[in-house]
Amino acid sequence: MAGVDVELRSFYGGLEVGLGGWLVVAGFRSATQRPALWLSLAAHGGIGTSRSLALLLGRAWTPFFGQALAWETAARRRTGPPAPVPMP
Repeated sequence: MAGVDVELRSFYGGLEVGLGGWLVVAGFRSATQRPALWLSLAAHGGIGTSRSLALLLGRAWTPFFGQALAWETAARRRTGPPAPVPMP
């Protein structure tokens, strides 16, 4: 399957690096911290949910999948939904 390695590197490399860079920059600006938290919650929640469903449907369990799912679940709990900002 020619091109699979390019697709994997670009998606799992480029997308992750781009999102990570934006999240680092957004974390230092108060105006973008809340959107950054929501992005982190949505990304980890989506990956964890889809990984769980794929494991249930495919029944292909490996230790890596368990570790990745634990990481995604912990990241989702650490991020949580952002706390409401009190109105002045």
